[in-house]
Amino acid sequence: MKSPIIENPSLQTLRQRFTSSFLTFLFWVFWIYLWLPLVSLLAWGVGVDLFYQELIAESGYKTILKMMFWYIIAISTTAVIFIAWAVYNLFRFRKKDRRKEAKVVGTIDLAHYFKIDERQVKKFQKSKYLVIHHDEEGNIKSIENQNPNLKITRIA
Repeated sequence: MKSPIIENPSLQTLRQRFTSSFLTFLFWVFWIYLWLPLVSLLAWGVGVDLFYQELIAESGYKTILKMMFWYIIAISTTAVIFIAWAVYNLFRFRKKDRRKEAKVVGTIDLAHYFKIDERQVKKFQKSKYLVIHHDEEGNIKSIENQNPNLKITRIA
């Protein structure tokens, strides 16, 4: 049996959901910030006076023309890296279908995999906090159930 994968976002705590949402928001803000030069160019093209004053009246376009070479180099380099990465992945995963759903792991499977009693697995699944101790090979040495609502249990 393959290693069980436990993935259930609905069981996340409020703090974990908030952290995930906050980081997502933060990176969206950063992504939008990266688009500001294009937005500025479009605003200038539409005729916003501030952009006209900076770029035309005070010859700001000369600086842009000087930097255009470096912009093209940076964009080209990034494009080459992304295309090379895509081609690499195309060759590496050409005939491998990795888009398979993870098998739902039941209580019996978990009990057999971790070599513990099925009733204990059910009890531990109801617990909010567990401390699991492992030996050098990764096998479970002991489990401490620290849920205040349930009696503390220790298996060895």
